[in-house]
Amino acid sequence: MTESQPRPIRASESMDSESSPNTPDDAHEDVTDDAELAAASSGPTPVVNAASLFGASREIWIEHEGVRYRLRITRRNKLILQK
Repeated sequence: MTESQPRPIRASESMDSESSPNTPDDAHEDVTDDAELAAASSGPTPVVNAASLFGASREIWIEHEGVRYRLRITRRNKLILQK
């Protein structure tokens, strides 16, 4: 890893917004939540094939906690999730 690349953050490390001004305040909650979920789950994480979600379409809408998100496949075949 070079000095210009940021080092990965571990779930056990804590950061405040001053140490990383470009990081949203709630970004680190996901790391902890994922670690807690992994520890609490009793089996492997399910894998869903993108083709089964999209079918013939290039975009789908996902609703989570009352908020809709658009998941789409780009021209370069990448996935983009937008609020």
